[in-house]
Amino acid sequence: MAEVDHFAYGWISPVLAYAMAVLGAVLGLGLMARSRQSTGWCRARWLVLAGTGFGAAGLWLMQFMALFGFDVPKSVVRLDVGATAASVASAVLSMVLGLLVVGFGRPSAWRIVLGGAVSGVGVAATHYLGVSALRVGGVVSHHPERVALGIIASVVAASVVLWLAAAIRGSRATTSAALVSAAALTSMHYAGMWSVRVQLTEVTSPVPGWRPVVLLIPVAVFACLLISGLAYAAVGFSMRVENAREEAILAEARAHAVAARLRGRVTGRARAITVGRGPRR
Repeated sequence: MAEVDHFAYGWISPVLAYAMAVLGAVLGLGLMARSRQSTGWCRARWLVLAGTGFGAAGLWLMQFMALFGFDVPKSVVRLDVGATAASVASAVLSMVLGLLVVGFGRPSAWRIVLGGAVSGVGVAATHYLGVSALRVGGVVSHHPERVALGIIASVVAASVVLWLAAAIRGSRATTSAALVSAAALTSMHYAGMWSVRVQLTEVTSPVPGWRPVVLLIPVAVFACLLISGLAYAAVGFSMRVENAREEAILAEARAHAVAARLRGRVTGRARAITVGRGPRR
């Protein structure tokens, strides 16, 4: 078996991976909070956006940054774009399905367990799709006995994320939940990478795929567009709610003013009538 290094750039890749996970968790939790203020299809829309935040930013971008530190010293490392794109779809779909399970109705243990199982399998699929995108001068495989541990770690991590998303309220609690969620997702990734092994073979042709460094620019553009769009959706909703609240307050104030004017007119007329009649003799 060839030597495998998961920290080729030192602590840069795990720190960036954790930062992406925190950012995705903050977006997901913020959008999840918006869903609680909606019902029906509107709530489902917010849950889909929250799942996109958790899945694309918190899970997939975290995994990409972590895989950026993967290296096989005696071989070049390339990434297959098709498998990488499939891992994005798996990440988003798994988190959206899990949030749809826990997002409707009151949070309960069975919803967390069911949603965690659904999302956990999808999170594991995302991880192994991402690993399948790795191309080296040989064969990338997994220790069979460790794959099960990786799947269990994925289910546990997904369950923790869904529980926090369903139960947490308040800005301080949300910040703490984002840190815990990010730690769970990042730990899940490295637990899964523990099973990876590489068997090098004689290379007779160039290793197919793209250099990870080359993919950094399109991934960075994708991350900026994704995060900006989700942040705009969350902030825009808050502004709409605040504007609606202010309009309601102004409307109530106008109604009170009109009512006060009417009462003043009625009182004035009553006094005029009383004065016009004068005292009876």
